[in-house]
Formats: sequence, structure tokens, C-alpha cells
Amino acid sequence: MNFNMKKIALIGVAVVAVIGLAFVSRTVTWVNPGYVGVITQFGSVEPITIKSGAGPQFISPLKTVVHLPTTQLVHHIKAAAATSKGQSAPTEITIAYSIKDESWPRVYATIGGVSAINAAYFDNNVQQTLKQVTGNFLADELIQKRPEVKGKVVHELLKAIELGLAEKGLAGAIVIDMVAITDFDFSKEFNDSIDSKVEAEQRAQQAESEALQKATLARAAGEVQKKIADAKAYETELLSKARAEAITLKGAALKDAGGLLELRKAERWDGEVPEFMSDGTIPFIKVDPRNGNSAAPAKK
Repeated sequence: MNFNMKKIALIGVAVVAVIGLAFVSRTVTWVNPGYVGVITQFGSVEPITIKSGAGPQFISPLKTVVHLPTTQLVHHIKAAAATSKGQSAPTEITIAYSIKDESWPRVYATIGGVSAINAAYFDNNVQQTLKQVTGNFLADELIQKRPEVKGKVVHELLKAIELGLAEKGLAGAIVIDMVAITDFDFSKEFNDSIDSKVEAEQRAQQAESEALQKATLARAAGEVQKKIADAKAYETELLSKARAEAITLKGAALKDAGGLLELRKAERWDGEVPEFMSDGTIPFIKVDPRNGNSAAPAKK
């Protein structure tokens, strides 16, 4: 009988201990680093959070503490681009984001936890934005203009997310740290054909550039030759005019000096004065009728 009483007493103590531990676990809580505690009671969310490092906190056993991350979160989304001709190109978009400590109660009450945020604000917006942007490009353009396409996708995605949060009164609550898009995954054959097309276009552009360069050089050389010819023609014209003017001046000088015959005689005279001439005259001696003086060329 005593043994049974002791056994019952031990069982009672154990039950009380379990109940006590359960009560303590419901009333005492603490938050680990990198998390914040959001308090809920019957579906409602309290605006005050329990921050990490605050130590053990006593709460009502009727309340629940939800531990939510405050560090950077990374979400990978598998999506598919759709070209303007309906071609599909799988890709993956990675979004790194974080939620401010003080914003978690409003975010949790309006959207929910991390899974709900990923589904409601990232998965849907990524799929819609990607198809909306890539639908304006051909398949080869998605490859050739990767940076431009990715930039537009990121811009439109951020705009859609911010607009959705603002409509819920959560503007600025979620901070987008990074959006990365992997290359569009067309088939190997298609990628090879695009690469060949790009190489052909590059060769054509290079040939066009070289032809343009040669044409420019030829045109420049032609202009140089034309300028040289113009200069020579101008030089010839000047020389002709100079010669003509010299002849004119020479003729005028000869007319004043007694004529061309006297000039030619003077040009051919060797400088020697003969002792006499058959007609008794001395060559190239002129007598000035005004003063009776005579002059003869000097000897060389």
C-alpha cells in the first residue's frame, strides 16, 4: 500500500513538473541573434517586437512569439522568358532582400512570413515582368542585348514590387539589395547559330569599315593631287603672264634704245673694237647730235 502511494505521488510530481515546464515555455521566451520576435494573440499582431539580445522575456501563455529573420534573405526563382515570336527561354532570377526590424509586425500582419512574401511579391511579379519585357525582343536580341534586357527586367521588377508594397501601406518595409538574372538558356544549336550570325555581322561591319576607310583615303589622295595640279596650273599661268609682260617690257625698251637689230648686235659683240671698217665707220658708236659726244662699248 505504501509502495502504491509513493508511486502515485511520483506520478503526480512528474505531471506537475511537465505542466510547469509547459507553462514556463509559454511564458518565458528569448530571441536569437539575426531574428526578431513578433507577438500574436488569436490572429492579431502586436506592434511591439522582441529584439535579439534583450534576454528572457515573460509573456502571457495565451500569446505566441513568431521568430522572423532580420538578416539578408535570398530567393531563387525559376522563370521563362517569352520572345516576341513566342520562343521560350528558361532563366533564373535571384533576389536578395531584407526586412527592417520595426516593419516586421506590419509585414507579417499584411502579408505573412518569408514564404508568403516570396510567393506574393516576388514569384508572381518576376514571371509577369520577365514576359512583359522579353516579349519586345527577338530571340537573337535576347542574346546580343543581354545587358539591356536584364536592366529593363530589373527596373520593371523593382517598380512592380514597390508599387505592390505601397498599395498595402508597406512602402520601404522591404529593402531589395540585389537582383541577378542568369543568361537565357536557349538550346545549344540555337546559341551556336546566333553566335555565327553575330560573327558574320561583325565581319560585314569590319569589311564595310575598311572599305569606307579606303574610300576616304582615296578621296583624300584625289583632293591632294587636284590641289597639286591646280598649283602647277596656277604656276604655269603666272609664268606665262610674267614672260608675256617681260616681252612687252623688253619690246618697249628696245623701241626706246633703237630697235631689235641694235640689241642683237650688242648681244653678239665680243667686246673687241676693230681698227677700221670697210665703209670707214666704227661699230656701235653713236654720236649724240645734241652735244657731239660719242660713246663706244668698253672692252671685256
